Amino acid sequence: MYIIESMSSDRTDYVQEQIAIAEKRSRYIHRVTDVKIIDSMYISKSDLLRAYPLSKDAGTLTQSSDGSVTHTNQRGDRRFFAQGTLLQQQSRLLSEWERAETLPATVNRGSKQDYPFCMGDGTTLYFASQSEDGMGGWDIYMTRFNPATNSYAAAENIGFPFNSEGNDYLYVIDEQMGVGYFATDRRCSGDQVCVYTFLAEDKPAYLPMSMSGEQLAAYAQLKQYHRAERPVVEIPEEEEPAKDDTKAKAKKKTAATTESSVFFIVDDKTVYTKLKDFQNADAKALYKQYATWQKQLTETNEKLVEKRKAYFEATAKKRLTMTTTILELEKKRSELQGQIDKAAKKIRKLEK
Repeated sequence: MYIIESMSSDRTDYVQEQIAIAEKRSRYIHRVTDVKIIDSMYISKSDLLRAYPLSKDAGTLTQSSDGSVTHTNQRGDRRFFAQGTLLQQQSRLLSEWERAETLPATVNRGSKQDYPFCMGDGTTLYFASQSEDGMGGWDIYMTRFNPATNSYAAAENIGFPFNSEGNDYLYVIDEQMGVGYFATDRRCSGDQVCVYTFLAEDKPAYLPMSMSGEQLAAYAQLKQYHRAERPVVEIPEEEEPAKDDTKAKAKKKTAATTESSVFFIVDDKTVYTKLKDFQNADAKALYKQYATWQKQLTETNEKLVEKRKAYFEATAKKRLTMTTTILELEKKRSELQGQIDKAAKKIRKLEK
């Protein structure tokens, strides 16, 4: 790439800006996380937290009228939030919150910070920052508290595919449920964002560098990704079967596994995890159809991933014949998503 001497100053500035952006992104393309996507939800930014149904162990998230997010830990004695452009932390002693402390410059490194989430270990902090060395807009960063220095390490950009040229924020890990979430407005319009649910793994896996540059770019932009099923979390039953009743034990275990596969967000405070949670018979019946459509949507997305992968590897001539199939799958996905969204609204209305 070169800059022509006769080029106008405005054009020169634009080209140099694009070169700088490309150089920043090239630092991250060598470490693209192989994230396993479970689900995705398009939602208004003002309703963002509806897509974050956290277990009690993950603490609570609250959103203010200006969109800023506060995370309070599971014990309710520590919270993180943004005050103006800076992140702060606050501890509670008995029933009183102590004076808030502004986090150091190793965290408050950009022009603006927000969307904090502290892991259960109490030391790992994820947050979003608008920083000049980011990929664009809000980017997700991670830092850790060091008890030895009583401070936080220099925050690191968590890279592709979590970050993009758009706005990416509110990275959350629910260790009890085995899932994570993050929001992005890439390829979204208006005030809409997409919240991805992904499989939370102990150690991140990275895509092999043997992949072609085109494939790595597709995964880095989440135009292509691997799918995963939501982990089944065993839910303890209220009554235990008799110790000598082997058949009852087996039956109960099977039932518990089936019930555990239910996952439906009713509102900000209510998540159904068992079929018996449904109070309305029509809502319960509709949920079964909703679950079927969800399964079909997962299968359709998997086919799309396969077709797109083949498309990237195909010759220009073969791509022409593959386009129709991909468009049909995208249409089917859109229709299924519409049915799912309508069913979800009706179920919530019936339950309320």
